[in-house]
Amino acid sequence: MNWIIVCKKAAIAFLIVTCALIGWMPASALAQNGGYGCYSGNRNCIGIWGWGFGKDAPVQNGAQMVNLLPATWSTNAKNLREQLNQDFTFDCPPNGSPGTVWGTDVYTDDSSICTAAVHDSLIAFKDGGQVTIRILPGASSYAGTTKNGVSTQSYSNWDGSYAIISAMPNISLLPATWSTNATDLREQLDQDVAFDCPANGSPGTVWGTDIYTDDSSVCTAAVHAGLIALKDGGPVIIKVLPGASSYTGTTKNGVSTRSYGSWDGSYAIISAQANGIQSDYPSWMKGGYGGVFPAR
Repeated sequence: MNWIIVCKKAAIAFLIVTCALIGWMPASALAQNGGYGCYSGNRNCIGIWGWGFGKDAPVQNGAQMVNLLPATWSTNAKNLREQLNQDFTFDCPPNGSPGTVWGTDVYTDDSSICTAAVHDSLIAFKDGGQVTIRILPGASSYAGTTKNGVSTQSYSNWDGSYAIISAMPNISLLPATWSTNATDLREQLDQDVAFDCPANGSPGTVWGTDIYTDDSSVCTAAVHAGLIALKDGGPVIIKVLPGASSYTGTTKNGVSTRSYGSWDGSYAIISAQANGIQSDYPSWMKGGYGGVFPAR
């Protein structure tokens, strides 16, 4: 009898792994078995060991993969009111126009989801991105504020709410060499910009630590920060910052940076991997994860 049970378990395990590899197993079924998976209704999803590949691949959310729901910049969560404490992920398209939003941090469920994510500093109108919300009960009041170019409105008692729990912006990769710097981006303060650093790089000159002068090599600074390697390269996201009064040089990860005094522009490296970064070519061709990189 024990051998029969062992054989049955082995057969089930084989079936789960096989389905995960070809993307046929629904996410909920795989999650119950301690794994991840692609939702079978997504024709562009190929599940391999828990990652979805392709522009419309589901995103990882806790213990399972969540299929993206299509959205416009007027989409709200009012029709989800009865699904309390459930999480839903929406695909906000690029080049959005602001919708109406009530509240701050916790929003009325008839508020524009994509616009609320901009208000929360998680995505931008220009790029859009994948926004995950959690359905909450109504509240007695909602406070309006102005943040990131979005003014939300105050409101009194309302029957349904949501909060944004995560978001992954869509950022197009810019081609880079190992001498590429960020001086041309100086006027784009607080904007996130992604670069595609090629493999087999040669280190460029870098000034600073954590905060770098904007004429520093972006790819080399990412090596210094421990996020990519000269041999492999990879996607690097920086945030454009104002200048600083001084920059401190250090040696980390085989890269020695220089100290400097006052300079008019800076950047910080905020990630070397971001979900929603769309490469112009399948990154598995260079040893990556696919057209959409994993969450940062």
